[in-house]
Amino acid sequence: MKPRFAPLFALALALVSLDACKPKAGDDCQADTCGDEKTLLACKSGKLLPLPCDGPKGCKLEGTTPRCDFSGNKVGSPCDDRFLGKRMCKGDKEATTCQGGKWAVVGCSGGCTSDGGGEGLLKECDTATAKAGDACDRSFQTKQGCEPDGKSVTECTKEGKFAFVRNCRGPKGCKAKKGEVECDLSVQLVGDPCTPPVPEICSDDGAAILLCDGTKMFEKMCTGPKGCSKTADGVACDLSVPTDGVPCQKKGQQACQKPDGAEPAKLLECDGKKFSVKKRCAGACTFTRPSTYECK
Repeated sequence: MKPRFAPLFALALALVSLDACKPKAGDDCQADTCGDEKTLLACKSGKLLPLPCDGPKGCKLEGTTPRCDFSGNKVGSPCDDRFLGKRMCKGDKEATTCQGGKWAVVGCSGGCTSDGGGEGLLKECDTATAKAGDACDRSFQTKQGCEPDGKSVTECTKEGKFAFVRNCRGPKGCKAKKGEVECDLSVQLVGDPCTPPVPEICSDDGAAILLCDGTKMFEKMCTGPKGCSKTADGVACDLSVPTDGVPCQKKGQQACQKPDGAEPAKLLECDGKKFSVKKRCAGACTFTRPSTYECK
């Protein structure tokens, strides 16, 4: 008579045998596989290396191909180079990416969408709204964004953070359309950061034209009677030098005539037709904002 525990022993032996056949870290290999529900065993240099798949889908085999959901991998933990260039959505507003050899999470304030493929990789990370200081990955977050208040432009820097680029002081502020930022530059202040091309605009008082020197805005005085004015093509800066007798149109408009040889500086005023001398200056004639001309 056979012992009753024989079937149970046989089952246990079979389970042990199956477990012994299950691939594990350090085994010889020829291809990647899943070690368990949360571990990818990557075949590197002929040996299986364990890699975490901490996203909700974990590690699953599709036929003989393992799919690793790394969307939940721990920020700051090491990431294998096989994940470089791959990204997954972590919820609706973030994405997990392998950045500088470590896992990182970056913001997708406008939404994160997957490509719908077998690996579920990222299709688009919308950064239309991006706050300065937010984490980013410059290798794929290349488009500029608008600050949440709509008053300035930001972009992803090599330091892995969004940073301020320029002000959008015009009435339309900063808006993103189809992934592209539109910044209203119709209002500028001296010293504002700028990157050409920037439209030439007049100062608020019309006394100067504002230009970009490649890094910041500066002003150039429009010394003529027309000052700086808007035209059909943009703006015009009157650079003519006001002198006694020069035609003008705005009655009461003042200007300074620079000293010429023995002639002192003069404070001029328009009578509606031409400039005439209002006062001869002992020193210089200067312009002080908002619209004051005086002898010093």
